[in-house]
Amino acid sequence: MHGGGAGGAAIEFESVNVTVQGRYLLRDVSFSVPAGARLIVIGRNGAGKTTLFGLLSALSRPSSGTARVLGQELGRCDMRELRKRIGIGGSSAIEQLDQGMTLVEAVLSGIDQVRSRWWLRASEADRERAEALLARTGLLPQAHRSLASLSMGERQQVGIARALVGRPELLLLDEPTAGLDLGAREEFIARISSLAAERREMTIAMVTHHVEEIPPGFDHIVGIKAGELVADGPLEEELSSEVLSDLFDAKVALTKIGRRYVAFAEG
Repeated sequence: MHGGGAGGAAIEFESVNVTVQGRYLLRDVSFSVPAGARLIVIGRNGAGKTTLFGLLSALSRPSSGTARVLGQELGRCDMRELRKRIGIGGSSAIEQLDQGMTLVEAVLSGIDQVRSRWWLRASEADRERAEALLARTGLLPQAHRSLASLSMGERQQVGIARALVGRPELLLLDEPTAGLDLGAREEFIARISSLAAERREMTIAMVTHHVEEIPPGFDHIVGIKAGELVADGPLEEELSSEVLSDLFDAKVALTKIGRRYVAFAEG
């Protein structure tokens, strides 16, 4: 049986440090996220979000401390097997793929996290699932176009389909709305919000700079500044003007309109 199932913790960090040449990228980070949570990781550029994302993706391990993802301790488990239980979406995931791949091939590459069509191993059932996921994005009629021909919004939709094709227990989204225009951004946020409502058993973690991009239905926040934890807990309780002001070193006003957040710097 895998750990990190229903009722347990999907992510557990205990006194996690990541250092490179004596410099702390993460320092004494401890937090826990229950299975099925919808987590926002927020902070400014250089705060340590990318380093944290590398741990959550099981692509790296802590320098010290204990990090468990889906019940498996990083550095003491088969990281490759663990990665098969994790789906990764966002700009960087798509940019790293062979841009000559078709949309179907790009989606199928998410099963084994490969970057080229030459490494694809897909059954007919996998292909049908990839096509069904593309159909949900409206891109199935263009399934044999190349990645290189897509708009930014289309690329992000393919990225989500790729992340979901392996039926992950943990979905990670790394600044998934970067580069999108307003219409494409809102379409994407609506897609993530409905996905969060449909797939209650799947834990979702999204890295962002902007509270405006927090999809309705997200319920937990981790705020990181200079490699250290500034906020951790239920979104409704922890997200505030004071926390954002601390995270971004500016006097920030936060308001809520319906189920969405808006923030701006004062003065």
